[in-house]
Amino acid sequence: MIKIGQVQRQLRALLGQSVETDQEKYLQLEEERVPTISLGGKVLLGYMEYADGVLAILGREGDRSDQADLARRIRADQYPGPTRITARYELSCGAIVYRNGKKGREYLVIRAVKGHTGFPKGHREVGETLIQNAMREIKEETGLTPKIIPGFRRESHYVVDKTIEKRVIYFLAHQEDDQQVVLQKEEVAVGHFMPFHQAMSVLSYPRDRNILVGAESFIKKKEKNKA
Repeated sequence: MIKIGQVQRQLRALLGQSVETDQEKYLQLEEERVPTISLGGKVLLGYMEYADGVLAILGREGDRSDQADLARRIRADQYPGPTRITARYELSCGAIVYRNGKKGREYLVIRAVKGHTGFPKGHREVGETLIQNAMREIKEETGLTPKIIPGFRRESHYVVDKTIEKRVIYFLAHQEDDQQVVLQKEEVAVGHFMPFHQAMSVLSYPRDRNILVGAESFIKKKEKNKA
């Protein structure tokens, strides 16, 4: 971990814009896969913007610390705020939330303000377990407090803007009552419960459709074993 100084020019080039701007930044690189970026004999794991500048966060090759791990490592809460960490490896957790509606099983699908349609999820915060992360995001984005169903866990992996390796872990959660969906307007534009086939038709990405198929299959098997 070093403060921006001798690597300031290299970091600025990697960021693709001034390190003093408040705008969200990604490392502007052309490779299809996220490359290893070496600085001073170590690799760049991420960087933190804070009131006094930018802090490069370095580590060993093979270190896949996410944003929460990096925040804990550098004690981000000790820096003058607000602070924002961009990590080379991001971890988010969420859940496939379902309820038993009048016409059968329904799944919660949300459309983000940014335009894509999927399931509630978000970045892990310092000190959270994976399930705590998922439950907090569901509560923040939809106002719901469902119950996690043990035994189901699916992951998806993808690259954001060719620069950040994203890992998302989904659990399965059952909403037991008719609690109203209350959307987090800053993040979520639309959120509805809908039948399986309708949900499949509106999801933006094949990876999410595959996870929904897995959830439906898991629930059906669980119901069959209970019968």
